[in-house]
Amino acid sequence: GNTTSANFSNLGNLEAHRDKQKDRLELRLTWPGTDLQPQHWYQRSNPFVTRSRGVTGYKPVSCPHSSSGWGGLQWDGRFAILSGSSSKAEKNKGWWWYAIGSYHEHGG
Repeated sequence: GNTTSANFSNLGNLEAHRDKQKDRLELRLTWPGTDLQPQHWYQRSNPFVTRSRGVTGYKPVSCPHSSSGWGGLQWDGRFAILSGSSSKAEKNKGWWWYAIGSYHEHGG
């Protein structure tokens, strides 16, 4: 992929960025070309390696978007590679808000 693209991600390399002392990933989700503020958080589970829904060790740093079950990134595999509708109440509803690597447009 184009590593200089604003939309570039390297999901297979997330473990290389794990804080070994605190056993967590520090993640940021941005929407280039929009006025949306980024999500910034920590989580213990690696959503690309843990191929099931749900997040462990979620701790927000600055997450201005909390609707639709936001609770960190989880494996999706149905509508997108990853999604953020991962709060305990929403993770099994099949929602895929905050998608990364979506397979099609929402509602499309």
